[in-house]
Amino acid sequence: MGRPPRADEANGRRTTWTYDESYQLVNEHRAGTGSFNLTCVYDSVRNRLVKNDAGAATASTYTRERYTEIRR
Repeated sequence: MGRPPRADEANGRRTTWTYDESYQLVNEHRAGTGSFNLTCVYDSVRNRLVKNDAGAATASTYTRERYTEIRR
């Protein structure tokens, strides 16, 4: 069973999602009022490295001890 590819709201907005082979979100797009486009990039062990939301990138780093996010 996969993840949902889209949702249509009563007000006419449509949100679509794209996933990688591990079912992790790689793109989320909403059309219409309040539109946006979000993309994510992951490393080989499925940690999110970058989340880009409307041009504002958040870089994530992982160490054995902690997880850190840095907004650019």
